[in-house]
Formats: sequence, structure tokens, C-alpha cells
Amino acid sequence: MKKMLRAILLHNDTPIAHSGAIPDSALDGDANTPINRWHWGIANMGGSLICRSVDEVRLATWPQDHAKPTDKGLLWNGAYYTSPYIQSTLIHVWHKHGKDRIAVQYNPDNMSTLLFRGEEGYPQYAVQNATNPVCPGDASLKEWNQYRWQTRRNNAEKRRAQQPQRIMDQLNNAEEGRKARLDQRRALREAGLHHPRTKDMRDARAAEVAIEKQARGFGVFASERHDHHSQPGDDARTAEKPVNDVGDIPDARSAMRRRTMAALAHRK
Repeated sequence: MKKMLRAILLHNDTPIAHSGAIPDSALDGDANTPINRWHWGIANMGGSLICRSVDEVRLATWPQDHAKPTDKGLLWNGAYYTSPYIQSTLIHVWHKHGKDRIAVQYNPDNMSTLLFRGEEGYPQYAVQNATNPVCPGDASLKEWNQYRWQTRRNNAEKRRAQQPQRIMDQLNNAEEGRKARLDQRRALREAGLHHPRTKDMRDARAAEVAIEKQARGFGVFASERHDHHSQPGDDARTAEKPVNDVGDIPDARSAMRRRTMAALAHRK
């Protein structure tokens, strides 16, 4: 408070630059300072003051900063703010203006509202949006920054404490994966099988489809064959021929797999 009072006294007694002094006051030998202008006004103008609105005072005194427009509202200092103008205009700013910052003013003692210039430069207020995970409410800027700093510190300490456990988990996972691969190879060797290949799957599928088309033995290819190659009187012959039992289907599939593998081996 003492520093602020000293600054106010020094400001009021410092000459105003780039401003025309009052002629009568200048001829009387007074410097063009705010306090001298005040005394001259009291003595010569009746001491009438200029009336200013609360919004004008806030625009002249509140600190300035910049907020980022997002789909949740204006993001400033870790909190989202919204208003009808923000919802209708600022959250829809994309492309080349998507990263433009919006000039705002704030009250250091209360973070409940922001002040910014809206349409045609008129001052507007933005309130805290309900999308905030934690709303600052009417907390001061100092209290809010202390809360955010403490949260980041707690998380950082927890991550540092978990670092040895994460390293141990990675080592255990690697060891378990190595043992699992050894067990898999042992089981495949005992069963007389080889590990399935994961390469050239597209070519293998194309060869399998070609064999299926050539066989025309079951599935959709059998129906296509019946539709395209049926002749008058075929229905009777088809009815006389018994349908393969469901138990024969796995044998047909096994035969097709063998033909597919033989075709792939021949291609290689």
C-alpha cells in the first residue's frame, strides 16, 4: 500500500507530456502536472468533476491480457469464459484467424468475469463457462495461480515417484513376453506346426479367392454356379443328388487350405 501511495503521489506531481497546458496556468509559472491542473480547476472552474461510468473506469484501470478462442469459449489462464457474443462469433473463428488472440481485461481480485470489446467496440462481459472442470468462481488471480501451481507440483511429484515402478513394469513385461514367445515356439514344435506368416497376406488372400472361384464347390460360389449355369432339367438332377452333410464342410475347408498353401509355394 505504501508503494502504491508513493506511485500515486509521484504520478500526480509529474508533468504531463504531449498534452497542451492550460494557458493561464502556464503563464502563472505552473508546470503542467495533474495536481496543478486540479488546483487550477478548483480555483477557476468551480471544482466540477467529470462523471464516468463503472465500465469506463474498469476499461481504464483493469490490467490487460489476451485470451484464446476455443470451442468451449475464451480460454484465459486455464479457465473458459463465455457470453452470447462469444458463442455466436468467437468460437466459430477458424482457418487463418483460428489462432488470433482476443484482448481482454480482468480483475485481479475476482476472476468471475472478463471484460472485452465486442461488436463495434462496445465493452462486454464474459462469465465463467460451465465446461470448466473446476470453476475459479470469485477467487483472486493469486489464489487461482496458487491452486494451479500446487496441482502441477503434486502431479509431477507423483510421476517422479512412479518412475521406478514404471521401469520395473517394462522390464517384467519384456521378460514375460520373451517367455511367452519361447512357450509358443515350443508348443508349435511339439505339434509339428510352423509359426503363421504375417507377410504377403494380400497375395495369400488373392490366391485363396482364385482357388475358391476355380473350385466352385460350396458357399456363394456354388449359388453363383447354380444361377449362371443352370439348364432346363437341372433341378431334377440337383434334387436327386444328396446335399453334403454339415460334417463334410471342415474337410472341404482343409482341402482348400492345402491347395492354397501349395499354390503359394509354387508361386514362390
